[in-house]
Amino acid sequence: MSHSVGECMPVVFKKCAMGYRWCVVVTLCLISAVSLTMNNAAAQAPAASGSRKVISEYEAAQQRLVRSLSAQGKPLLAADENANFLKIKNSYKKLLSEGPDLSAASRKDMMTQGLRYNLHRVTDPTVQASPFQMGQALLDVRRDLNSCGSLILNAQNKQRYREEVMTIAHELLGDLLKNNLDSRFFALSVLLDLEVVSKGTGAGQNRVVFLEKVPATLKSVLSDTSKEQPDAVRAMAAVQIQRFMEKTEALPVEQMRLAKELSAQLMRTETNPAYQRALIEALIRVTQPREVVGKAVPSVFETFIAVISDRNRSIMVRCQAARGIGRVGFDPQINFEPLAWKVTQLAAEAGTLFNQNPGNSEFAFCGGDLYLAFHHLTQEEAKDAKNVKGMLNRDARSTLIRDAYKEVLKVAGPMISNSGNPIPESDLAAVNEWVKKSVPSNLKYDANGSNVPQ
Repeated sequence: MSHSVGECMPVVFKKCAMGYRWCVVVTLCLISAVSLTMNNAAAQAPAASGSRKVISEYEAAQQRLVRSLSAQGKPLLAADENANFLKIKNSYKKLLSEGPDLSAASRKDMMTQGLRYNLHRVTDPTVQASPFQMGQALLDVRRDLNSCGSLILNAQNKQRYREEVMTIAHELLGDLLKNNLDSRFFALSVLLDLEVVSKGTGAGQNRVVFLEKVPATLKSVLSDTSKEQPDAVRAMAAVQIQRFMEKTEALPVEQMRLAKELSAQLMRTETNPAYQRALIEALIRVTQPREVVGKAVPSVFETFIAVISDRNRSIMVRCQAARGIGRVGFDPQINFEPLAWKVTQLAAEAGTLFNQNPGNSEFAFCGGDLYLAFHHLTQEEAKDAKNVKGMLNRDARSTLIRDAYKEVLKVAGPMISNSGNPIPESDLAAVNEWVKKSVPSNLKYDANGSNVPQ
Protein backbone atom coordinates (compact mmCIF):
# COMPACT_ATOMS: atom_id res chain seq x y z
CA MET A 1 0.00 0.00 0.00
CA SER A 2 1.33 3.40 -0.95
CA HIS A 3 1.85 6.20 1.52
CA SER A 4 -0.79 8.30 -0.27
CA VAL A 5 -3.41 5.62 0.30
CA GLY A 6 -2.33 5.56 3.92
CA GLU A 7 -3.00 9.27 4.24
CA CYS A 8 -6.59 8.60 3.16
CA MET A 9 -6.98 6.00 5.90
CA PRO A 10 -8.72 8.26 8.45
CA VAL A 11 -11.72 8.59 6.11
CA VAL A 12 -11.93 4.81 5.73
CA PHE A 13 -11.28 4.01 9.34
CA LYS A 14 -13.86 6.45 10.71
CA LYS A 15 -16.56 4.26 9.16
CA CYS A 16 -15.74 1.49 11.59
CA ALA A 17 -14.41 3.70 14.37
CA MET A 18 -17.83 5.26 14.98
CA GLY A 19 -18.99 2.03 16.56
CA TYR A 20 -15.70 1.10 18.18
CA ARG A 21 -16.34 2.73 21.52
CA TRP A 22 -19.41 0.65 22.23
CA CYS A 23 -18.44 -2.65 20.59
CA VAL A 24 -16.70 -3.81 23.76
CA VAL A 25 -19.59 -2.64 25.94
CA VAL A 26 -22.15 -4.52 23.87
CA THR A 27 -19.96 -7.60 23.89
CA LEU A 28 -19.64 -7.45 27.65
CA CYS A 29 -23.40 -7.17 28.07
CA LEU A 30 -23.80 -10.36 26.06
CA ILE A 31 -20.94 -12.38 27.54
CA SER A 32 -22.79 -13.77 30.51
CA ALA A 33 -26.10 -14.51 28.82
CA VAL A 34 -24.62 -16.02 25.67
CA SER A 35 -21.97 -18.07 27.44
CA LEU A 36 -24.51 -19.44 29.89
CA THR A 37 -26.95 -20.31 27.11
CA MET A 38 -24.29 -22.04 25.03
CA ASN A 39 -22.92 -23.92 28.01
CA ASN A 40 -26.38 -25.11 29.07
CA ALA A 41 -27.19 -26.19 25.52
CA ALA A 42 -23.91 -28.09 25.28
CA ALA A 43 -24.59 -29.76 28.61
CA GLN A 44 -28.00 -30.96 27.40
CA ALA A 45 -26.74 -32.21 24.03
CA PRO A 46 -25.55 -35.81 23.57
CA ALA A 47 -21.87 -36.16 24.32
CA ALA A 48 -19.71 -36.43 21.23
CA SER A 49 -15.95 -36.56 21.00
CA GLY A 50 -14.60 -33.10 20.19
CA SER A 51 -18.09 -31.62 19.72
CA ARG A 52 -18.10 -29.45 22.82
CA LYS A 53 -15.69 -26.67 23.66
CA VAL A 54 -14.19 -27.26 27.08
CA ILE A 55 -14.34 -24.12 29.16
CA SER A 56 -11.82 -23.36 31.87
CA GLU A 57 -12.64 -23.69 35.54
CA TYR A 58 -12.30 -19.91 35.77
CA GLU A 59 -14.93 -19.37 33.07
CA ALA A 60 -17.20 -21.93 34.72
CA ALA A 61 -16.84 -20.14 38.07
CA GLN A 62 -17.67 -16.81 36.42
CA GLN A 63 -20.78 -18.31 34.87
CA ARG A 64 -21.91 -19.69 38.22
CA LEU A 65 -21.35 -16.30 39.87
CA VAL A 66 -23.28 -14.47 37.16
CA ARG A 67 -26.08 -17.03 37.35
CA SER A 68 -26.40 -16.59 41.10
CA LEU A 69 -26.38 -12.79 40.85
CA SER A 70 -28.90 -12.81 37.99
CA ALA A 71 -31.52 -14.22 40.33
CA GLN A 72 -33.91 -11.97 42.22
CA GLY A 73 -32.11 -9.68 44.61
CA LYS A 74 -33.19 -8.38 47.97
CA PRO A 75 -35.82 -5.60 47.63
CA LEU A 76 -34.53 -2.62 49.61
CA LEU A 77 -37.83 -0.71 49.89
CA ALA A 78 -40.70 -1.54 52.22
CA ALA A 79 -44.19 -2.01 50.78
CA ASP A 80 -45.40 1.41 51.97
CA GLU A 81 -42.40 3.41 50.67
CA ASN A 82 -44.17 4.42 47.45
CA ALA A 83 -47.07 5.98 49.35
CA ASN A 84 -44.67 7.66 51.76
CA PHE A 85 -42.62 9.13 48.92
CA LEU A 86 -45.70 10.58 47.23
CA LYS A 87 -46.47 12.48 50.44
CA ILE A 88 -43.10 14.27 50.40
CA LYS A 89 -42.43 14.34 46.67
CA ASN A 90 -43.13 18.04 46.09
CA SER A 91 -41.22 19.13 49.20
CA TYR A 92 -38.32 16.84 48.24
CA LYS A 93 -38.13 18.29 44.73
CA LYS A 94 -38.22 21.83 46.11
CA LEU A 95 -35.46 21.06 48.60
CA LEU A 96 -33.41 19.37 45.90
CA SER A 97 -33.34 22.42 43.65
CA GLU A 98 -33.37 25.23 46.25
CA GLY A 99 -31.30 23.84 49.11
CA PRO A 100 -29.60 25.77 50.54
CA ASP A 101 -28.10 23.09 52.80
CA LEU A 102 -28.88 19.96 54.80
CA SER A 103 -27.76 21.25 58.20
CA ALA A 104 -31.20 20.62 59.70
CA ALA A 105 -31.88 16.97 60.48
CA SER A 106 -35.38 17.20 59.00
CA ARG A 107 -34.04 18.38 55.62
CA LYS A 108 -31.34 15.71 55.56
CA ASP A 109 -33.91 13.03 56.43
CA MET A 110 -36.21 14.20 53.63
CA MET A 111 -33.35 14.22 51.11
CA THR A 112 -32.29 10.73 52.17
CA GLN A 113 -35.84 9.43 51.88
CA GLY A 114 -36.30 10.88 48.40
CA LEU A 115 -32.98 9.65 47.08
CA ARG A 116 -33.43 6.24 48.68
CA TYR A 117 -36.78 5.80 46.98
CA ASN A 118 -35.50 6.78 43.54
CA LEU A 119 -32.33 4.69 43.82
CA HIS A 120 -33.53 1.63 45.68
CA ARG A 121 -36.77 1.12 43.77
CA VAL A 122 -34.71 -0.61 41.09
CA THR A 123 -34.42 -3.57 43.49
CA ASP A 124 -38.18 -4.16 43.10
CA PRO A 125 -38.57 -7.39 41.05
CA THR A 126 -41.41 -5.87 39.00
CA VAL A 127 -39.18 -2.92 38.04
CA GLN A 128 -36.24 -5.18 37.12
CA ALA A 129 -38.55 -7.32 34.99
CA SER A 130 -39.35 -4.31 32.80
CA PRO A 131 -36.58 -2.72 30.67
CA PHE A 132 -38.83 0.33 30.29
CA GLN A 133 -39.20 0.80 34.05
CA MET A 134 -35.46 0.31 34.60
CA GLY A 135 -34.74 2.91 31.94
CA GLN A 136 -37.27 5.29 33.44
CA ALA A 137 -35.75 4.82 36.90
CA LEU A 138 -32.34 5.78 35.53
CA LEU A 139 -33.78 8.86 33.82
CA ASP A 140 -35.55 9.91 37.03
CA VAL A 141 -32.37 9.60 39.09
CA ARG A 142 -30.31 11.52 36.57
CA ARG A 143 -32.94 14.24 36.34
CA ASP A 144 -32.92 14.65 40.12
CA LEU A 145 -29.14 14.68 40.45
CA ASN A 146 -28.80 17.12 37.57
CA SER A 147 -31.34 19.52 39.12
CA CYS A 148 -29.60 19.49 42.50
CA GLY A 149 -28.91 23.09 43.56
CA SER A 150 -30.14 24.47 40.24
CA LEU A 151 -31.73 27.50 41.96
CA ILE A 152 -28.70 28.32 44.12
CA LEU A 153 -26.98 31.27 42.47
CA ASN A 154 -23.72 31.38 44.43
CA ALA A 155 -21.29 28.91 42.84
CA GLN A 156 -19.51 27.99 46.07
CA ASN A 157 -22.75 27.45 47.96
CA LYS A 158 -24.08 25.36 45.09
CA GLN A 159 -20.94 23.21 45.05
CA ARG A 160 -21.10 22.72 48.81
CA TYR A 161 -24.77 21.72 48.64
CA ARG A 162 -24.27 19.33 45.74
CA GLU A 163 -21.47 17.66 47.66
CA GLU A 164 -23.83 17.07 50.60
CA VAL A 165 -26.49 15.53 48.35
CA MET A 166 -24.05 13.46 46.27
CA THR A 167 -22.53 12.04 49.45
CA ILE A 168 -25.93 10.69 50.50
CA ALA A 169 -26.52 9.27 47.01
CA HIS A 170 -23.11 7.61 47.05
CA GLU A 171 -23.87 5.83 50.34
CA LEU A 172 -27.17 4.54 48.92
CA LEU A 173 -25.44 3.29 45.75
CA GLY A 174 -23.18 1.21 47.97
CA ASP A 175 -26.22 -0.87 48.95
CA LEU A 176 -26.97 -1.52 45.27
CA LEU A 177 -23.40 -2.67 44.61
CA LYS A 178 -24.01 -5.51 47.07
CA ASN A 179 -27.38 -6.53 45.58
CA ASN A 180 -28.13 -8.53 42.43
CA LEU A 181 -26.62 -8.06 38.96
CA ASP A 182 -29.15 -5.51 37.65
CA SER A 183 -28.74 -3.42 40.80
CA ARG A 184 -24.95 -3.39 40.44
CA PHE A 185 -25.08 -2.31 36.81
CA PHE A 186 -27.55 0.43 37.73
CA ALA A 187 -25.30 1.69 40.55
CA LEU A 188 -22.27 1.87 38.27
CA SER A 189 -24.31 3.76 35.68
CA VAL A 190 -25.30 6.38 38.26
CA LEU A 191 -21.83 6.81 39.82
CA LEU A 192 -20.72 9.21 37.10
CA ASP A 193 -23.77 11.38 37.75
CA LEU A 194 -22.36 12.30 41.15
CA GLU A 195 -21.01 15.62 39.89
CA VAL A 196 -20.11 18.28 42.43
CA VAL A 197 -19.39 20.81 39.67
CA SER A 198 -21.10 20.20 36.35
CA LYS A 199 -19.70 21.01 32.95
CA GLY A 200 -20.01 24.68 32.09
CA THR A 201 -19.85 26.65 28.86
CA GLY A 202 -17.25 29.29 29.71
CA ALA A 203 -13.47 29.26 29.45
CA GLY A 204 -11.93 26.65 31.73
CA GLN A 205 -15.32 24.99 32.36
CA ASN A 206 -15.02 22.06 29.99
CA ARG A 207 -14.48 19.49 32.75
CA VAL A 208 -16.60 18.32 35.64
CA VAL A 209 -15.64 17.73 39.27
CA PHE A 210 -16.90 14.47 40.74
CA LEU A 211 -17.58 13.58 44.33
CA GLU A 212 -14.17 12.68 45.74
CA LYS A 213 -15.27 9.13 46.59
CA VAL A 214 -16.22 8.18 43.00
CA PRO A 215 -12.79 7.03 41.70
CA ALA A 216 -12.10 5.10 44.91
CA THR A 217 -15.43 3.28 44.52
CA LEU A 218 -14.70 2.39 40.89
CA LYS A 219 -11.27 1.13 41.92
CA SER A 220 -12.73 -0.99 44.72
CA VAL A 221 -15.25 -2.62 42.37
CA LEU A 222 -12.43 -3.37 39.95
CA SER A 223 -10.11 -4.85 42.57
CA ASP A 224 -12.84 -6.59 44.60
CA THR A 225 -10.65 -8.53 47.00
CA SER A 226 -13.79 -10.27 48.31
CA LYS A 227 -14.25 -11.92 44.86
CA GLU A 228 -17.96 -11.08 44.94
CA GLN A 229 -17.97 -9.03 41.74
CA PRO A 230 -18.00 -10.99 38.45
CA ASP A 231 -15.85 -9.80 35.58
CA ALA A 232 -18.98 -8.53 33.82
CA VAL A 233 -19.42 -5.99 36.66
CA ARG A 234 -15.69 -5.21 36.78
CA ALA A 235 -15.80 -4.59 33.04
CA MET A 236 -18.50 -1.99 33.47
CA ALA A 237 -16.38 -0.39 36.20
CA ALA A 238 -13.54 -0.21 33.66
CA VAL A 239 -15.85 1.46 31.13
CA GLN A 240 -16.87 3.98 33.80
CA ILE A 241 -13.22 4.66 34.64
CA GLN A 242 -12.71 5.42 30.95
CA ARG A 243 -15.61 7.91 31.07
CA PHE A 244 -14.29 9.36 34.33
CA MET A 245 -10.90 10.05 32.70
CA GLU A 246 -12.61 11.69 29.72
CA LYS A 247 -14.89 13.94 31.75
CA THR A 248 -12.55 15.28 34.41
CA GLU A 249 -8.97 16.43 34.95
CA ALA A 250 -7.96 13.64 37.32
CA LEU A 251 -4.93 14.37 39.48
CA PRO A 252 -1.74 12.50 38.44
CA VAL A 253 -1.70 10.45 41.64
CA GLU A 254 -5.36 9.49 41.11
CA GLN A 255 -4.66 8.47 37.52
CA MET A 256 -1.80 6.27 38.62
CA ARG A 257 -3.92 4.59 41.31
CA LEU A 258 -6.54 3.70 38.74
CA ALA A 259 -3.93 2.70 36.15
CA LYS A 260 -2.26 0.38 38.65
CA GLU A 261 -5.50 -1.51 39.27
CA LEU A 262 -6.44 -1.58 35.58
CA SER A 263 -3.00 -3.03 34.80
CA ALA A 264 -3.27 -5.59 37.60
CA GLN A 265 -6.58 -6.78 36.17
CA LEU A 266 -5.12 -6.89 32.67
CA MET A 267 -2.34 -9.17 33.86
CA ARG A 268 -4.97 -11.77 34.82
CA THR A 269 -4.68 -13.64 31.54
CA GLU A 270 -7.45 -16.11 32.33
CA THR A 271 -10.11 -13.43 31.83
CA ASN A 272 -12.32 -12.94 28.77
CA PRO A 273 -10.73 -10.91 25.92
CA ALA A 274 -13.70 -8.52 25.93
CA TYR A 275 -12.94 -7.66 29.56
CA GLN A 276 -9.27 -7.17 28.71
CA ARG A 277 -10.24 -4.80 25.91
CA ALA A 278 -12.36 -2.71 28.29
CA LEU A 279 -9.35 -2.46 30.62
CA ILE A 280 -7.06 -1.35 27.80
CA GLU A 281 -9.56 1.24 26.59
CA ALA A 282 -9.57 2.77 30.08
CA LEU A 283 -5.76 2.71 30.28
CA ILE A 284 -5.52 4.56 26.97
CA ARG A 285 -7.26 7.52 28.64
CA VAL A 286 -4.45 7.94 31.19
CA THR A 287 -2.58 11.17 30.44
CA GLN A 288 0.00 10.96 33.25
CA PRO A 289 3.06 9.30 31.64
CA ARG A 290 4.88 8.15 34.80
CA GLU A 291 4.47 7.07 38.37
CA VAL A 292 4.47 10.08 40.69
CA VAL A 293 5.40 8.15 43.85
CA GLY A 294 8.73 6.31 43.97
CA LYS A 295 10.62 5.50 40.78
CA ALA A 296 9.26 7.39 37.75
CA VAL A 297 8.39 4.29 35.74
CA PRO A 298 6.23 4.73 32.60
CA SER A 299 3.95 2.03 34.00
CA VAL A 300 1.17 2.08 31.41
CA PHE A 301 3.74 1.64 28.63
CA GLU A 302 5.16 -1.30 30.58
CA THR A 303 1.70 -2.87 30.68
CA PHE A 304 1.06 -2.36 26.98
CA ILE A 305 4.45 -3.82 26.04
CA ALA A 306 3.74 -6.90 28.17
CA VAL A 307 0.36 -7.41 26.47
CA ILE A 308 1.76 -6.91 22.95
CA SER A 309 4.51 -9.45 23.67
CA ASP A 310 2.17 -12.13 25.04
CA ARG A 311 1.50 -14.48 22.13
CA ASN A 312 -0.99 -16.46 24.19
CA ARG A 313 -3.42 -13.55 24.21
CA SER A 314 -6.04 -12.71 21.62
CA ILE A 315 -4.54 -10.86 18.66
CA MET A 316 -7.34 -8.30 18.99
CA VAL A 317 -6.28 -7.53 22.55
CA ARG A 318 -2.63 -7.24 21.55
CA CYS A 319 -3.41 -4.88 18.65
CA GLN A 320 -5.51 -2.70 20.92
CA ALA A 321 -2.57 -2.44 23.32
CA ALA A 322 -0.47 -1.35 20.33
CA ARG A 323 -2.92 1.48 19.71
CA GLY A 324 -2.37 2.50 23.31
CA ILE A 325 1.35 3.04 22.63
CA GLY A 326 0.48 5.89 20.29
CA ARG A 327 -2.23 7.45 22.41
CA VAL A 328 -1.57 7.16 26.14
CA GLY A 329 0.14 10.06 27.91
CA PHE A 330 3.89 10.36 27.19
CA ASP A 331 6.87 12.66 27.67
CA PRO A 332 10.03 13.48 25.64
CA GLN A 333 12.12 10.91 27.56
CA ILE A 334 10.34 8.00 25.87
CA ASN A 335 12.08 6.60 22.79
CA PHE A 336 9.41 5.43 20.37
CA GLU A 337 11.71 3.72 17.86
CA PRO A 338 11.88 0.34 19.64
CA LEU A 339 8.14 0.60 20.29
CA ALA A 340 7.42 1.24 16.60
CA TRP A 341 9.56 -1.76 15.68
CA LYS A 342 7.64 -3.92 18.19
CA VAL A 343 4.28 -2.84 16.78
CA THR A 344 5.49 -3.70 13.28
CA GLN A 345 6.51 -7.14 14.50
CA LEU A 346 2.99 -7.53 15.90
CA ALA A 347 1.52 -6.38 12.57
CA ALA A 348 3.40 -9.18 10.81
CA GLU A 349 1.91 -11.73 13.22
CA ALA A 350 -1.56 -10.24 12.79
CA GLY A 351 -1.22 -10.36 9.02
CA THR A 352 -0.44 -14.06 9.12
CA LEU A 353 -3.53 -14.72 11.25
CA PHE A 354 -5.68 -12.51 9.02
CA ASN A 355 -4.69 -14.47 5.94
CA GLN A 356 -5.99 -17.63 7.59
CA ASN A 357 -9.45 -16.07 7.72
CA PRO A 358 -9.53 -12.90 5.58
CA GLY A 359 -13.31 -12.57 5.83
CA ASN A 360 -13.29 -12.12 9.62
CA SER A 361 -14.76 -8.65 10.23
CA GLU A 362 -13.08 -8.36 13.65
CA PHE A 363 -9.76 -7.79 11.93
CA ALA A 364 -11.04 -4.37 10.79
CA PHE A 365 -10.62 -3.21 14.38
CA CYS A 366 -7.24 -4.89 14.62
CA GLY A 367 -6.09 -3.07 11.49
CA GLY A 368 -7.48 0.18 12.79
CA ASP A 369 -5.62 -0.24 16.07
CA LEU A 370 -2.33 -0.84 14.27
CA TYR A 371 -2.91 2.22 12.10
CA LEU A 372 -3.80 4.45 15.07
CA ALA A 373 -0.66 3.39 16.91
CA PHE A 374 1.17 5.51 14.32
CA HIS A 375 -1.35 8.01 13.01
CA HIS A 376 -3.82 10.56 14.35
CA LEU A 377 -7.50 10.08 13.59
CA THR A 378 -8.37 13.79 13.44
CA GLN A 379 -6.46 17.01 12.94
CA GLU A 380 -7.25 17.92 16.54
CA GLU A 381 -5.32 14.84 17.69
CA ALA A 382 -2.36 15.86 15.54
CA LYS A 383 -2.29 19.32 17.14
CA ASP A 384 -3.01 18.30 20.75
CA ALA A 385 -0.33 20.22 22.64
CA LYS A 386 -0.80 18.16 25.80
CA ASN A 387 -0.87 14.67 24.28
CA VAL A 388 -0.37 14.47 20.52
CA LYS A 389 -1.58 11.15 19.10
CA GLY A 390 0.31 8.67 16.93
CA MET A 391 3.99 7.71 16.95
CA LEU A 392 4.52 9.56 13.68
CA ASN A 393 3.64 12.77 15.51
CA ARG A 394 5.33 11.86 18.77
CA ASP A 395 8.71 11.53 17.04
CA ALA A 396 8.32 13.23 13.68
CA ARG A 397 12.07 13.13 12.94
CA SER A 398 12.49 9.37 13.14
CA THR A 399 13.18 7.62 9.86
CA LEU A 400 12.67 4.22 11.50
CA ILE A 401 9.16 5.15 12.65
CA ARG A 402 8.20 6.42 9.21
CA ASP A 403 9.53 3.21 7.63
CA ALA A 404 7.72 1.11 10.23
CA TYR A 405 4.48 2.92 9.44
CA LYS A 406 4.82 2.12 5.72
CA GLU A 407 5.26 -1.57 6.55
CA VAL A 408 2.29 -1.58 8.94
CA LEU A 409 0.07 -0.06 6.23
CA LYS A 410 0.65 -3.16 4.10
CA VAL A 411 -1.12 -5.16 6.80
CA ALA A 412 -3.56 -2.65 8.28
CA GLY A 413 -5.01 -1.51 4.94
CA PRO A 414 -6.43 -4.89 3.83
CA MET A 415 -7.70 -5.52 7.36
CA ILE A 416 -9.61 -2.25 7.50
CA SER A 417 -11.05 -2.51 3.99
CA ASN A 418 -11.88 -6.18 4.72
CA SER A 419 -12.71 -7.05 1.11
CA GLY A 420 -12.35 -10.75 1.84
CA ASN A 421 -9.01 -10.96 0.06
CA PRO A 422 -5.84 -11.97 1.90
CA ILE A 423 -2.80 -9.74 2.20
CA PRO A 424 -0.51 -10.45 -0.75
CA GLU A 425 2.21 -12.88 0.33
CA SER A 426 4.85 -10.60 -1.16
CA ASP A 427 3.70 -7.73 1.10
CA LEU A 428 3.63 -9.95 4.18
CA ALA A 429 7.08 -11.29 3.36
CA ALA A 430 8.35 -7.72 2.98
CA VAL A 431 7.02 -6.78 6.41
CA ASN A 432 8.66 -9.81 8.02
CA GLU A 433 11.92 -9.06 6.26
CA TRP A 434 11.86 -5.46 7.46
CA VAL A 435 11.26 -6.62 11.05
CA LYS A 436 14.28 -8.96 10.85
CA LYS A 437 16.61 -6.36 9.36
CA SER A 438 15.48 -3.33 11.36
CA VAL A 439 15.86 -4.41 14.98
CA PRO A 440 16.98 -1.24 16.84
CA SER A 441 20.45 -1.44 18.33
CA ASN A 442 19.01 -0.17 21.61
CA LEU A 443 15.73 -1.80 22.65
CA LYS A 444 15.45 0.17 25.89
CA TYR A 445 12.64 2.64 25.25
CA ASP A 446 13.05 4.52 28.55
CA ALA A 447 15.68 4.90 31.26
CA ASN A 448 13.19 3.63 33.86
CA GLY A 449 11.53 1.10 31.59
CA SER A 450 12.35 -2.45 30.53
CA ASN A 451 13.87 -3.54 27.23
CA VAL A 452 11.37 -4.18 24.46
CA PRO A 453 11.35 -7.99 23.96
CA GLN A 454 12.40 -9.40 20.60
